[in-house]
Amino acid sequence: MECGTMEYKALLESLGIQTRLGKCSLNLAYEYIDEQRIHMYEEDFAALAAFSETPMLKWIKTMHSKNTLSEEGVIIVEILTEMYKKIDRLERILTHQDENLLPLAHEARLRFVGHDALCLGEDQSFGEMIGQGRIYARMFVPLFPERIVGIFAKVLHPQIAKIEHIHIKNRTYFDTFVAECERSMILDAKSLKE
Repeated sequence: MECGTMEYKALLESLGIQTRLGKCSLNLAYEYIDEQRIHMYEEDFAALAAFSETPMLKWIKTMHSKNTLSEEGVIIVEILTEMYKKIDRLERILTHQDENLLPLAHEARLRFVGHDALCLGEDQSFGEMIGQGRIYARMFVPLFPERIVGIFAKVLHPQIAKIEHIHIKNRTYFDTFVAECERSMILDAKSLKE
């Protein structure tokens, strides 16, 4: 595995987190939870989950589950879906809909992601509220279909936050992303050895 992965795995295990890790490089927006504003984080969290279930994506899931599409049909639908999403993203930019997301005070760069953990690089830090601070975080996940995922987590170490809650509509999607990051990391390590 790539340099640093084993150190992060050992650190996670020392914190009581058993998870697989995948290397990534994603921006994470976050904020320490102010209990007086908890309803605002929960509304943002729910809105992100609702946005992930657009009518087009629901229809695609239905078609896949019924196995009514041929292999070529699946490809065509996925291409059309990506075009639809790009147009939808442009519309959100033009109408400033992304500005409706709750502004979060901090940004950091993830180095690794696990099913139950968010890991920052050594040059980044979640701050001073280690062990007692809970955060609400938001991250853009570049997996088909692309989406922004809301996460509630507890900071256990300057570089580690333990995921406490991801919306059920995003959990399988997020776990697939973690597995894909891990698979890419393993393939990269193998290709470097060859």
